[in-house]
Parts: sequence; C-alpha cells; structure tokens
Amino acid sequence: MKTVRHAGRCMGKVQGVGFRVFVQSVAQELGFTGWVKNMPDGSVVMEAQGDEARFGEFKERLREGNGLCKVEHMTFEFCKNVDGETGFEVRK
Repeated sequence: MKTVRHAGRCMGKVQGVGFRVFVQSVAQELGFTGWVKNMPDGSVVMEAQGDEARFGEFKERLREGNGLCKVEHMTFEFCKNVDGETGFEVRK
C-alpha cells in the first residue's frame, strides 16, 4: 500500500447540507486520515491521507454526495503526508 495525501476543494451546494460530516464518514470508512472545513466563499476544503488505490473511490463518493449536496466542481492535488495523524476531523 502506498500512502498519499491530497488537498481538495469542492464547490457547489456543499455548505449547510451535512457535507463535511459526509466527507468525514466516507474518509473513515476508507481508512483515511485528515480534515475537512467550510470556507467563507461557500466551498469546502479538505486534506485526506490514505491508500493511493482508494482515492478514486473517495472522489467518486464525494461527487455522488449524500442526497442533499450537489458538488459542481472538485479539485484535488498531491500534498505532503502528515506523520502521526490518527483520525479525520471536521474543522470549524
């Protein structure tokens, strides 16, 4: 297993619809660590770290959403891994 970390941003109807908790749930299910946070511009940003082979599933699940959100645009790029991180948190 190769561990990688991606920084992502989702735009669309992603605030006020439980999207951050949904991202946290998907990340935990896939064994990812990291965090997710609302931004003042209405987007949601995150960093997720885990098995490189599972990132495609992670992104697809976020695009599908939780039934309430609507992801219209999503970007991800590699970033530096964080050693010792143990969970996936929702940040304020």
